[in-house]
Amino acid sequence: MMRSVLIFCSLFLAGLCLCPNIIRAQSSNTLVDCYAHPYFGQEMVLVIADNLLYRFDDNGWQVLPYPDDWPSDARWPQVQVTSDGAIYLYIYSFESQSVVDDDPNAEGGRIYRSNNKGETWTLTGYDPATVNTGPRRIYATPVQDRLLFTVDGYGIYYSEDAGATWQKAEMEYLGYPYDRNVVQSLSISPAFVEDGIAMATVVGEYLPPGPVPEMAPFVMKTTDWGATWSYEPTGLDGIDTVPLQADTVALSPQYGEDQTVFMVSIVGLIKSVDGGVTWEMLYESTRWARSYLSETIAFSPDYAVDQTVLIDNKYLSRDGGQTLTRLANPKPRTYAVGIRRQGPFAPPEPASIAPGENRYYLPLVRLDVYPLEIWAVYETRIDGVTGCYLFRSRDSGDSWELININGE
Repeated sequence: MMRSVLIFCSLFLAGLCLCPNIIRAQSSNTLVDCYAHPYFGQEMVLVIADNLLYRFDDNGWQVLPYPDDWPSDARWPQVQVTSDGAIYLYIYSFESQSVVDDDPNAEGGRIYRSNNKGETWTLTGYDPATVNTGPRRIYATPVQDRLLFTVDGYGIYYSEDAGATWQKAEMEYLGYPYDRNVVQSLSISPAFVEDGIAMATVVGEYLPPGPVPEMAPFVMKTTDWGATWSYEPTGLDGIDTVPLQADTVALSPQYGEDQTVFMVSIVGLIKSVDGGVTWEMLYESTRWARSYLSETIAFSPDYAVDQTVLIDNKYLSRDGGQTLTRLANPKPRTYAVGIRRQGPFAPPEPASIAPGENRYYLPLVRLDVYPLEIWAVYETRIDGVTGCYLFRSRDSGDSWELININGE
């Protein structure tokens, strides 16, 4: 039987003891994977613990079955969900070729897809790097079978057949090839099928005339579904010439209509409402985005209506980033945050704004603004065990419920 108790938690980080607010908690606390990129969606929540994929929907928590050829040493799992409900599951394996006969990609990343909420899986391909080259990330796009993939130091790849084959994207800066690049974040337009737009924050070498490559960190943009990427200047003094260390770019859920983009970097919070043509510095800060985590911005699914966005995993804004309120939690080391509507799990009707040439992107006055809940994976110490736990808040982050994914 579940019971709620009040507990005090202590977080020890870099020799510092931080005493958070009281947290409502459930029994049988369950650790989750810190780096597995959970999914907090309107139709379901997906998290990974001990290399098991858990799904939460109106039927409660369920452990999803492994794919048939799941390797015994699977690691670094990631999940992505497309707008039509397909789930992509990525894992890395060090198994030798003798384990998988005649499979040249046995050592490398595998990509599986499920079209029935994770009940069954199909192996659709492998990642484009067959050796361990460092951090990598898969991105499922709204275009059927089209995936984007980033490999640390090797840039962006794209696939048109769900990972069966890959092509390396062309990247350039002011006409120069852009090489040895590290993609720090990547965000895809919800209208990707029509506009082919995605943006990424990248640090890499560009190759001007001369013997020594130059290093440059920039925002890059594609308008052809990820095949080519080019430098996108911010137009802000100093922003294009300083290291945008561990920065994040995020397109709004209604980007096709409102053209809103947020970027967090070590220089502060930057916003564009014209698709990245011009930018506004909302807050200058050197404290943000030093964690090298890619998801530090989370939008309300109804952002066009309620203007709610979470910045740097811990600052909530209800006016499109103009003012920020720090959450009572999560903690400084927060690995993932997502926002969804409270209530039943079902694909929502998208929030929309009226079309027109002279649109003003202000919060809309509507009666059907939905109450929201914030989900977070953050590291803390509970009952003597330090690790990553899953939390939920239904009061804008004032209090948090510890979620037990085992459903006990």
